[in-house]
Amino acid sequence: MKNKKVYFNGMSGISYPFVFYPLDSDLPEIGAVYIFTRENGGSKVYNPLYIGQTDVLMSSISHHDRWDCVVRHFVDSICVHYQDHAAERIEIARDLIGCQLPPCN
Repeated sequence: MKNKKVYFNGMSGISYPFVFYPLDSDLPEIGAVYIFTRENGGSKVYNPLYIGQTDVLMSSISHHDRWDCVVRHFVDSICVHYQDHAAERIEIARDLIGCQLPPCN
């Protein structure tokens, strides 16, 4: 199954494309902005629970320090925006957090 794209808006008004993955997916070892999400009642709307950025996606996800919080909020997926440049990842994550206000950030 090809992973679908979903979009999340930042405070800037930019709509960022993310690739949706079920939580148990194998993710690449690459730089990215990621969002732990929960599907909103079968509506195909994904509620952001935590927004982060990393140089090495899979390593960061497997031992995440906010894992207990996202589990309490019923995390069921992760959305990924691949970005190699650290400065851009940081800016995108800040932009998204300011607009989305995820409960675990």
